[in-house]
Order: sequence, then C-alpha cells, then structure tokens
Amino acid sequence: MGAHSLTSPHGLKTCTYCGLTNKDDVTVCAQCGTEFAKAAPVDKTPTVPFYRDPIARFRMLVVLSAICWVLLLIGPWVFWRDLSDETYDGLSWRGFDAVLPTTPTVYYITAALWFMAAVGVYFFVPAALWLYSALVVFGMATTLLGGMQTALAVESFLFYLLNLGDGAILALAYWTPLRDEFAKRGEEPVREEE
Repeated sequence: MGAHSLTSPHGLKTCTYCGLTNKDDVTVCAQCGTEFAKAAPVDKTPTVPFYRDPIARFRMLVVLSAICWVLLLIGPWVFWRDLSDETYDGLSWRGFDAVLPTTPTVYYITAALWFMAAVGVYFFVPAALWLYSALVVFGMATTLLGGMQTALAVESFLFYLLNLGDGAILALAYWTPLRDEFAKRGEEPVREEE
C-alpha cells in the first residue's frame, strides 16, 4: 500500500486511506495496514548566496569571458555586415607591418585551445590553468608583435572586457584561496582501469 498520513500537532497521525487516528510513533495504520510516509530528511547544509560564493563567482567570470571570446570569433560575420567600403578598408589593415603575423589558422587554433583551457579552469584542473596562463601570455605577445591593430568599437569593447576577465581569472586563481581548489584537484589520485 502507499505511504499516507496526516500528522497533527498533538503527536497523532491520521491515516489518509481509512481515517483512523494512530499514535505518532507507528509506521503502519492499526486498522488498514497502510504505511505512513516517512519524514523526508532535512538538508541542514547552509546555502550560500551567489554573491558570497567565491567558486560560483569565479565560474561566472570564466563563463562571461568565454562569451566575450565567442562574440569576438563571430564578429566578422556579425559586426562587419553592412560596413562602408572605407571602414572595411580600414579594418583590412589589421596586422600590417607585423613582426609576428598571425594567420587565421593560428587564431582559430588558439581560440580552440583557449576554450579547452577555460573549461578546465571552470572545473579547477591545474594543467588547464597553466594552458590558460600560457595563452594569455601568447595573446599579449601577438598583440605586441602583431602589427597594426584595427577594430570596430564593439570589438575593442569586447577585447577590453576579455582582458579584464583574463586578468581577474588569473589573479583569483593564483593569489586567492581559490588556488587551493586547483591544488586539491591536482592531488586527486588518477584512477587506473583494472
């Protein structure tokens, strides 16, 4: 039979099947044998509001940074539509006189590596943090050596947000107690297949 009961404040419970009032400590109805519902265990774990949970805030920062990356990647197809010939010509000078020219292939490979690193950083994988750091350094080097930089205002804004996000992510990952989350993940034993 199903689990049914109505508990009264007087230590008695009423069977919802037959209506008999039973003592509070019984598990089945004395008249019809219907099992009484067991009280669900109360979760006493305190919930931390988002604004006070450093892990949730860190992960949100990683997600927002990834969104900026996605918008930058699709930028030429979204932001460059319906540009005047003069604006398009100005944007085509990107990379002129570069010491270290970056081909589109390198750009998209870097973006793919960055997304893999971001997923790893989201889950506090130490190797992903190293890759993420290396990609930030690579990005700074290609900016310095990549020649003329031209961008639409919205692209410049996204680059600015991305750089702020990357700096905040690295600062939080290396110089706050969040570094312990990466250390814990690095100490977990590797499971071997039997």
